[in-house]
Amino acid sequence: MQANYELFSGRTRSAIKTLDQISIWSGKAFAWLIIPMVLCLVYEVFARYLFNAPTLWAYDMTYMLYGSHFMLGAAYTLAMQGHIRTDFFYRLWPVRWQGTIDSFLYIFFFFPALA
Repeated sequence: MQANYELFSGRTRSAIKTLDQISIWSGKAFAWLIIPMVLCLVYEVFARYLFNAPTLWAYDMTYMLYGSHFMLGAAYTLAMQGHIRTDFFYRLWPVRWQGTIDSFLYIFFFFPALA
């Protein structure tokens, strides 16, 4: 599912298409972060419980990989219009109002996630 690009013109349309393509590409590429994250966790579990030699880096590595995975996955989901909405009300509103509500809520929920 892609954005309705006909609502925009010229440079705005090409900028939005470019940003959407970057979000889609980065989301697909960074989805592979789950593999090193799981490998770090598995290594930590084996090192800690089988060899009694916990690592100093595994927790931090998985913490950073998960944060990257979460934020870049959110951009991909936004580009694919996969976020959950209350469509019962949302579909009744005009497109301009939907965009206003989306913009406000994305900013309202996105910036606290950066902290």
